[in-house]
Amino acid sequence: RARDARRGGGAERVPFGAMTEPTQQPDGRASLPDTRTAAAAALFAGAAALALALGPVALTVFVFALAITAAGELYRIVRRGGGALVPLVGFAGIAALFALAYDGAETLLGGAPAVAAAVAAVALVVFVLRGRIEGALPGVAATTGIALAVGVLGAFVVALRRVDGGFRVTLAFALMVAIGDVTASLAGRRFARRPLAASIGPSKTWEGLAGGTVGVFAAAAIAGALAGGPVTMSRALVLGTLVAIAAPLGDLSTAMIMRDAPRPRMDVFGRGGILDRIDALLFAAPIFYFAYRAMVR
Repeated sequence: RARDARRGGGAERVPFGAMTEPTQQPDGRASLPDTRTAAAAALFAGAAALALALGPVALTVFVFALAITAAGELYRIVRRGGGALVPLVGFAGIAALFALAYDGAETLLGGAPAVAAAVAAVALVVFVLRGRIEGALPGVAATTGIALAVGVLGAFVVALRRVDGGFRVTLAFALMVAIGDVTASLAGRRFARRPLAASIGPSKTWEGLAGGTVGVFAAAAIAGALAGGPVTMSRALVLGTLVAIAAPLGDLSTAMIMRDAPRPRMDVFGRGGILDRIDALLFAAPIFYFAYRAMVR
């Protein structure tokens, strides 16, 4: 506790599992999410579906808002640990990445190095103007790294919507991620027995992973049967396999960050915030995009 207090600036640090594990009912089973969280999740899903249906511009704005919020959560975590940052510069970098992605993944990848250099350079100038030496290097690195990690990964959702047949392809991707996330949560709450990675996220279990995998393949089968166009059954199952691998990695990455961070405030989306809602999407989007493009060429 003394070590955690020193590292967290006096803030109490708790394991990620303690933040996300459900409450227990008298019979020992995990309870379902509270009404407020369930309502927020339903509202989130509805907004995402509406943005996807309205077209590329609406989806770009929606995913950009999620990316900015998630990056802001990461910047706050770094600040709780005493780090110095320039968040506005990072947000501007994310905006630039999304603007590039709207023109396609090739433009995004071609312009991302320039965006990274610009964010780092401007952040350095800000530190110079502040006259602050201590923490300048890690501050610039964190500002740039978070902007690139969230911005580039999130921007691939926009790039996916811009391909031929982008509505159906993005819908298939969204179904795989969303249904996999729901089934993983339900299976983990109901059948949790064996930890998946106890040192990273005590609430992550093999049962949850199995449930999520079943959900992803069920969504892939639905997409392959109903989406039509470029989303054939064979392509959907291959893409589902990749999502089933990438999504848990995103979930574990967020668990690791939250476990190492001072306890964040509770919000309507749960203690993991928006980042915990979109981590699987961020990790799976570029893999899904490149695999799909390789199959349709």
